[in-house]
Amino acid sequence: ARDPWQDASASFAVGTRVAGTVSRVQPFGAFVELAPGVDGLIHVSELGADRRINHPSEVVNVGDRVEAVVLGVDLERRRISLSLDESKHPAAIAEVAAYAPGAPPAEKSEGSLGSFGELLKEQMKRQR
Repeated sequence: ARDPWQDASASFAVGTRVAGTVSRVQPFGAFVELAPGVDGLIHVSELGADRRINHPSEVVNVGDRVEAVVLGVDLERRRISLSLDESKHPAAIAEVAAYAPGAPPAEKSEGSLGSFGELLKEQMKRQR
């Protein structure tokens, strides 16, 4: 059987709008099944535009269909970060790029997508 995560970076590129079903709700966020075997996490801080949310169940429940935007994909740890915050959608890519000030625009080789994790690693290397 094919690993569902093999296609994840192409299917769930940063800035992409995705739809899925809430599969679990934890105090720190809601997990959304984006494809069989592929879940994304909407952190509690990404659930409400400007309001403080104490528990994700204030906004979503298991079984809800939601639309979100991909903030980052970490294939090694099999994590996809999502946001429900409408204001982040158009700026999601620019915001992630801003984490690496002074970095040249990410050269994306065909078939590979720069991820938030890779940007963060570069940033950490520069600070050493």
